Amino acid sequence: MTPARSTPADADLIAAARSGDRDAYAELWRRHEASARTVARSHTTLDADDLVAEAFTRTYDAIRSGKGPTGAFRPYLFTTIRNTAATWGRANRETPLDDLESVEDPTTGDAAALEALDRSTTAKAFRALPERWQEVLWYAEVERMSPQQIAPLLGMSANATAALAYRAREGLRQQWIRAHLADGHLEPECGWTVDRLGAYLRGRLRSRDTAKVEAHLDDCAKCTVVAAEAREVGMRLALVLLPLAAGSAAATAYSAWLGAAAPVATTAAGAAGLTAVGGAGQVGGAAAGTAAAG
Repeated sequence: MTPARSTPADADLIAAARSGDRDAYAELWRRHEASARTVARSHTTLDADDLVAEAFTRTYDAIRSGKGPTGAFRPYLFTTIRNTAATWGRANRETPLDDLESVEDPTTGDAAALEALDRSTTAKAFRALPERWQEVLWYAEVERMSPQQIAPLLGMSANATAALAYRAREGLRQQWIRAHLADGHLEPECGWTVDRLGAYLRGRLRSRDTAKVEAHLDDCAKCTVVAAEAREVGMRLALVLLPLAAGSAAATAYSAWLGAAAPVATTAAGAAGLTAVGGAGQVGGAAAGTAAAG
């Protein structure tokens, strides 16, 4: 008989919560609360714990209604925090007529910047990937976790996680190249070169085609830039996805938190001591009581 997996993946916990397992959602809360609080603090001068609790509750309600996250849990939670903070801000703020001149132009502010990121080739390529690949790329590229740190969140071994991350990076590069080909108005020689960049970067082109690609790159600055971006598209994910999920200010704060060697999500051990999710969509005492776990 196959032994039971001791550390359930986030996807398994989400599925269990969708079926009514409140302990499963309490474990998701425990895993991701510290990261959520970091994002919440950059969004509001109100109590960050209140914002985190509300975001977790809204996410739980979405899951129970058949919606909510289907891939990585954390970016969905970050987006819920951002949207909740915006809702609270509008409800508690009125702009006097005398201050209208100081209101930010929506075409030049943060919303416009996020909309531009959402239309970017990198965002389009990421969204075209399977959800499992999106999930591992979020943790590997955006949050810079090691395979050993990601493995408990995916319910996989570290070796399997590393292999999945490799395939996901290659898939992202291919999707980025396809998206670039679809968006760009390229000269025939440029189109031929860009279409073969994936195989070229992996060293899998025939020698004759490799020589042709390299000769074109020597003469075409535009395609040279495209090749460099294709090679590093994984590293660009944090610059695109984190602001889209958490907002620009929160992305800066969260990146600083990660850079300060902040603790990553913990595993399932010890989750039995958490307070389970309460009735009517309310989440119980796990809210304020799990800061130490993070």
